Amino acid sequence: MGRIITFYSFKGGVGRSMSLANLAVLLANWGYKVLAIDFDLEAPGLENFFTRNIDLNVARDAQGVVDLLSDAALTGTMKNVSEWEKHTLEIKLPRMQGELRLLTSGRRCESYFKRVQKLDFEEFYSVRNGGALIERFRQDLKTRFDFVLVDSRTGFTDIGGVCTVQLPDSIVLLFTATNQGLQGGIEMVERAGSARQRLPFERPAVPVIPVPSRLDISAEFRLTQRWLDTFSQDLSKVVDDWMPRAINLRSILELLKLPHVSFFSYGESLPVLEQGTTDPGGLGYAYETLASLLAHDLQNIELLISDRGAYVKEVSKSAPEITKEKAQTSIFVSYSHKDLRWLEELQLHLAPLIRSRALVLELWDDRRITLGAHWQEEIQRALSDAALAIIIVSPDYLASEYLQRVELPSLLTAAHDRGLPIAWIAARSSSFSETPIARFQALNDPSRPLAKLSENRRDEVMVSVARRIAEMAGQSY
Repeated sequence: MGRIITFYSFKGGVGRSMSLANLAVLLANWGYKVLAIDFDLEAPGLENFFTRNIDLNVARDAQGVVDLLSDAALTGTMKNVSEWEKHTLEIKLPRMQGELRLLTSGRRCESYFKRVQKLDFEEFYSVRNGGALIERFRQDLKTRFDFVLVDSRTGFTDIGGVCTVQLPDSIVLLFTATNQGLQGGIEMVERAGSARQRLPFERPAVPVIPVPSRLDISAEFRLTQRWLDTFSQDLSKVVDDWMPRAINLRSILELLKLPHVSFFSYGESLPVLEQGTTDPGGLGYAYETLASLLAHDLQNIELLISDRGAYVKEVSKSAPEITKEKAQTSIFVSYSHKDLRWLEELQLHLAPLIRSRALVLELWDDRRITLGAHWQEEIQRALSDAALAIIIVSPDYLASEYLQRVELPSLLTAAHDRGLPIAWIAARSSSFSETPIARFQALNDPSRPLAKLSENRRDEVMVSVARRIAEMAGQSY
């Protein structure tokens, strides 16, 4: 399944659309199937970045988002994938190994803005079954493309809410060195998170990738450093759900910041093609860093910090085939969403083994199950591919009706029927001895669960746990 990434900025003029267009080019050149969608209905024009690759008259006459939503609001039905996909425009680029398509904001005829103004999202959701229709559209997008990049409206708007609440798997938040842009973006993220909890669909936390934009690094170095300090302090809570605690947010912002380059301030440009990606002070280089972070799905952050070149190289050589190869040996992880931090700890400590020892391991967890899919079927499919199952045990895990009635019995059945090895990690003190979990091997001392350890001691234990997992999965390390 692909990933939907929304590009959002509270204020205009930050280079949001330009960033999206350049990342779309990079990802397609690396071998991914990419769709760019113009959801900025009141200020459309994403097609302008591709004037050398498509006929603008054709692009502005093509049906797009407005036509799709207007039809859905009128009829209460959503065009299926084969019907909406025929309106996407193919963009051909030199050296492109993958695929790049564009879905415009809609036909730019005289009635375009009238149709935008007529969109009543309150009625669309409450009367026209809009939530379910958008979910169907979302599922179609994720099935067809590896990456769907959504250009969202600025500010607090209904259409922006669709882009930041219901659609995304992650959000790229762009902002300049202004308190208005920064604090407005943070407030939007908080609002979207609250609104997401009220959706009638289960949706995991949506990670937010903060990207400082238009920083004049050469002329205002000291001022830039002060603003980076401010960004780091104010954004710390925004990145808690994906940023490893051992990584300083400031170091990530240094890598992701987009420099102000006067030459590319005029017109719609693609620096990744016009300038290339080798100049560390160039926009192309910065876009490449961000694209590689998205292609890595925000994983292996420590490699990005220590060796940015190696990090980019891992995804720049036909990355979909690399991902497929790593998926050959899967480790099924069963956990409560309230214990996500322990899953991230496990990922963090397994990453060096996978990278440095060329292990072909991949952690699988229920975040990969897309909305609309049959949960039990997806779990059974993942279990059939798994070489090992790991359970992260806590009171929340043992109290979960779903985990105890559906997921854990499936694990026990796989262990009984085909000998699937199962081991578990004691994350917090719990009554595990009263459950079937007690029959399996604990990877750490249950009397001293992870939550009771100091940070240094916890790291030591997790290093040992990661090595034992690699060994149990039949890999050398």
